[in-house]
Amino acid sequence: MTPYPFRRLLVVNARPEPDTGLLQYAAALQSREPEAQVVVASMAGESVMRYLATISRSILRQHDSAISFRVLLEPHLDLIFDLATEARCDLIVARQPSDSSDGRLVVRQLLFDAPCAVCLVPDGARASLRRPLVRLEPTTRGSRLLGIASALARHSRSDELLALHTYFHAGLDAEKQTLRQLRMEREIELYRFLARADLSGVNCTPLLEESPSQSRSLLRIAAERQADLLAFDPATDEMPVWQWNRRHSEALARATPLPVLSVCLSTASRIISSLREHVFTEMEVPFN
Repeated sequence: MTPYPFRRLLVVNARPEPDTGLLQYAAALQSREPEAQVVVASMAGESVMRYLATISRSILRQHDSAISFRVLLEPHLDLIFDLATEARCDLIVARQPSDSSDGRLVVRQLLFDAPCAVCLVPDGARASLRRPLVRLEPTTRGSRLLGIASALARHSRSDELLALHTYFHAGLDAEKQTLRQLRMEREIELYRFLARADLSGVNCTPLLEESPSQSRSLLRIAAERQADLLAFDPATDEMPVWQWNRRHSEALARATPLPVLSVCLSTASRIISSLREHVFTEMEVPFN
């Protein structure tokens, strides 16, 4: 049985006053283990400095030693990522950025450059995890993601975990028999995958959808099934498909009205970021 993975939370209070809705959502995600820790990071402000500690302790209901507070000098993601690394956090809980050019950049960095998993919570989202939906790929990383989602569902006592796998027949052969055969093969593959997975004893409903648009399918099925959280790995196992999937994952995170749990199980983007930071720091030498 997969242990609950989120034992050290970093809650980013980016508002000039205590964000009670975000704190309530973090309370639904926080671990109940004795060694669990919550770090609340906030910009300096009169309302925040006066009330944040009292409200956080009331909502999170942890003993004082399990909650710590940090003041951010500026709302820069590098500072937040450094803080998450320093505190050994395994989940960043933050508000969904605005749908502006700067907001899109923030979403992209949170999805692909954060040192741990990220939960983006839109305004008005209820602190409910009764029916999480996980986007599933029958791969090794997909198995790890399903294990994390199952542990979250068990921790939250969810009614149901929805496991959705989407595919698309890109060939020109549109014979009904061929399409039925393809779907049957996909179903067998999905059920075999789930039979080998660690579901932590939760009620898991497999869903299979053929669609050229993963985003539309996910959003439609989430609405039909009344899901209250979308969990996904923003990268895939294949190359260069991941380049398409980066854009897709970013668009999905911006479009959905639901909270998003992004668990990046790939180290490729972090390696590239490290190379850019430590190697490609000077202007490239011009070539003839």
